[in-house]
Amino acid sequence: MLAPLAEEDLLWLVDGDEEIAPGVRVHLTGGHSAGHQVVTVTSPAGTAFYTGDLVPTRHHLKTAYVPSVDVYPMETMRQKDRFIKQALEERWLVFFGHDPEIDAGYLFRDEKGRLGVEPVEVNR
Repeated sequence: MLAPLAEEDLLWLVDGDEEIAPGVRVHLTGGHSAGHQVVTVTSPAGTAFYTGDLVPTRHHLKTAYVPSVDVYPMETMRQKDRFIKQALEERWLVFFGHDPEIDAGYLFRDEKGRLGVEPVEVNR
């Protein structure tokens, strides 16, 4: 399936975390699948975080809310905690790949400590 891309030198395989372009990093998370990755894009304006299937919707922000199709759910929970903590601390713009209502937003904790999302309108 990937052989035609490799033959045309259009395939770049990475193992682990790697910067694939200036300011664009892929991070190996596992969890959903063994090779699952998320992406961060950092610029002077801040950092954007594409969660992929690590946090597919805003409803999956809680650590234990893991899709039943994740192959390694314990790894999903560990990595989710790591990235959500950093996104909160550094005010990353978080993109959800599967949320039907919110494309992106900034995470926050309410007065009871619950995670929420301040939606940001995304031009499509």
